Amino acid sequence: MIFPTQEERLSTALILSFYHQSNHKPISLEHLEELELLSETFGVEIKAKEAVYLREINSATYISTGKLEEFVERVKNEKIDLVILDDEVTPAQQRNLETAFKCRVLDRTEIILGVFAERARTREARLQIELASKTYQLPRLTRLWTHLSRQRGTGGGGGGAYLKGEGEKQIEIDRRILKDEITKIRREIDDVTAIREVQRRDRKRSHIPTFAIVGYTNAGKSTLLNALTGADVFVEDKLFATLDTTTRRLTLGNQQEILLVDTVGFIRKLPHLLVAAFKSTLEESLEADILLHLVDASHPLAEEQANTTESVLEELGAGEKPRIFVFNKIDKCEDPKKLQKLKIEFPKHVMISALQREGFDDLFSFMEQELKSLREQGTFRIPQSDFKIASELMRIGTLLKKEYEENDVILHLELPRSASGRYDNYRVEE
Repeated sequence: MIFPTQEERLSTALILSFYHQSNHKPISLEHLEELELLSETFGVEIKAKEAVYLREINSATYISTGKLEEFVERVKNEKIDLVILDDEVTPAQQRNLETAFKCRVLDRTEIILGVFAERARTREARLQIELASKTYQLPRLTRLWTHLSRQRGTGGGGGGAYLKGEGEKQIEIDRRILKDEITKIRREIDDVTAIREVQRRDRKRSHIPTFAIVGYTNAGKSTLLNALTGADVFVEDKLFATLDTTTRRLTLGNQQEILLVDTVGFIRKLPHLLVAAFKSTLEESLEADILLHLVDASHPLAEEQANTTESVLEELGAGEKPRIFVFNKIDKCEDPKKLQKLKIEFPKHVMISALQREGFDDLFSFMEQELKSLREQGTFRIPQSDFKIASELMRIGTLLKKEYEENDVILHLELPRSASGRYDNYRVEE
């Protein structure tokens, strides 16, 4: 694996974020805080951090020559042995930076992959992480062999030349092995995805409406699921506390039964290879009837986090999916102006505190209202011999009125549009 060893993770680190316009420094500082939290979640001790102004990106080292010299001196003097960058850099830039710093250099993508690798619990999540990490490794094999040659080199021209030739041959072998492993993992993911697809089809056949809770990592999705359904989903005040989807049943105030799905959290600069690897899991958002977009209203960058989530949903093809914006942690929100800005930006919203269980009546009301747009009313006459149909209709729909006429039961219902056509033989005109 390319992730830091246990020894390296116990080392002290310098973390750097970057901005290219002077008025973007406050945002860069917030991003730096998030990178620090990511790094600490991964177990790295942060010794120093800085938001760095870059007029332009250096093609060889990403960081400009002057700034690089400054940080090389700082790393040396402060005995820092790990440098973490907020932006993703190319394999060549990473190699050049490690040569300059004389220590390990990680970018944001590697840290996210490392956190994901530790947090994955189910077989599907582990496979997806393995696929993403091996895809990330592929163009970086040269860097791995550079580390190996440093460890094995004995000095002198002969030894170095031998290792170079050996390394070049081994890189090609490793690249082929890695490609074969990637193909094998993809097949395994396809098998797991096929099982998930069967589960999705079963859910669709049940015609029970599905709500997916989506949002930025650490917005409180698992806390909300637990509070609403009594589910025992792991909750921790860390980024990506859970990576696996959980589905629970919930009955709304109008006795409508729904399925509530907790999904993996999104994050700024989520690597595309992770979006690709987690596509089958993230597609839970696509399959849901309605999205509950949970936003941590107390976070300084709540608006940016909400827009990041919206961008990923757009990338997944869920941009037009009906959604309710749920502003969470309002008990911690100290800036009323910021909250007002969020309300204007996302007008179809409800305010809650999942932890304090506040605002749930308003949330249920919004959910019931949103469901109505996906449903239609109808009247159905069910003979006694087909009473199981009446039970089925009452299970998947909202009963408005029930009457009896001779041996028939007449049901006035609100049904999902996708299901109502199946019962046309029993439908009667008003």
